[in-house]
Amino acid sequence: MTNARERFDCKGKIRIADVVIHDITSHGKLDFPGLLIESCNVGMASIGNRMDPHLTYSSLKQWGFGSPLGVGLPGEEVGLLNPPDQWRGSVPANIAIGQGLGVTPLQMTMALSAVINGGHVMKPYIVREALSSDGKIVYKGNPEKLFTVLSDKTSEYLKGVLEQVVTKGTGRTAFLGNPRVGGKTGTAQVAQGGVYLKKTYVSSFVGFWPVERPRHLLFVAIGHPRGGEYLGGRVAAPVFRKILEDVLKINS
Repeated sequence: MTNARERFDCKGKIRIADVVIHDITSHGKLDFPGLLIESCNVGMASIGNRMDPHLTYSSLKQWGFGSPLGVGLPGEEVGLLNPPDQWRGSVPANIAIGQGLGVTPLQMTMALSAVINGGHVMKPYIVREALSSDGKIVYKGNPEKLFTVLSDKTSEYLKGVLEQVVTKGTGRTAFLGNPRVGGKTGTAQVAQGGVYLKKTYVSSFVGFWPVERPRHLLFVAIGHPRGGEYLGGRVAAPVFRKILEDVLKINS
């Protein structure tokens, strides 16, 4: 639906159908990497508005959204992904910026894992192995590939873009230098009764390290942040960095 060279006029707002989609500021002309780096709603909504609802829906299902992941824990939530025949008006554009659907933290981490591991959606599991009292392995969790959603080349490209989110974009407060970190900020409005509540948000940051050969992935979400700040890059990304610093101390 786009390429790395196309430029979008991120002027702060855009009307799609009967809805005006806003950014907190204008960004000028941005290419696709710039849309991710600056978290530009206007540009992403423009791309989403071009997308075929049925193809988008089937792709989102492959990424793991709107379905149980089967991790073996009780009470697993499936999120919210309405069928494409309900996608009218601005819905495709809204979905491109993260509205009009609901995802769980596990679904989000599974999706980012596919972005950075070469494009493979892997079934998550909780228990790596279980041992009997005499030390024999009685259960062993095995990695299971569900779908391939990206090429290796695209995966490598997106890893580089996500690193730029941290080095010069909305995720700068997660920057550490060593190890190299990549990630994406999120600022989601909270819905209730079919409408989005004013000034009620979930702030998030999902990141991975080291960029050159990812081994770790961490999702931080903070509901109803206080103190006037609500953007994911200002609320959740600093928490990600603090956790990462603590992990590095433990492993040193």
